[in-house]
Amino acid sequence: MQPFIDLAEGLVQSEFVWAILCIAVGYVFYLRTIEETTRLRKQNDARENKLNKMYEDHRVEANNREERLKQEANAREEKLMSHLDKTTETLSQIERGLKEGITKLEDKMDGGFKEIWEQIGTITKEGAPK
Repeated sequence: MQPFIDLAEGLVQSEFVWAILCIAVGYVFYLRTIEETTRLRKQNDARENKLNKMYEDHRVEANNREERLKQEANAREEKLMSHLDKTTETLSQIERGLKEGITKLEDKMDGGFKEIWEQIGTITKEGAPK
């Protein structure tokens, strides 16, 4: 057992062994760093893909919402235009009715004034009633 202990002491005191040990530790550290970097890149790619998908979903949803709102606005506009057309037609009918009514009223007034003037003329020709 003594030769083994002497060999171990000799190896521990050797600079060559320490250099190999440092190289081995450095290599293991390098491998772990590469492994961790690769893992982080994959994780980052997965998050980026998830964000891109969320962005696309949001964009599609926004486009759908915008299209739906445009359709609703167009439907409201068509309904308002239809209502405006009906209102315009109704106002035109009211206007025609008022014109007819005013014309009839003017005719009655003219007729009434003529009748009054005729009576006044008759009274003045016959003389004032006594």
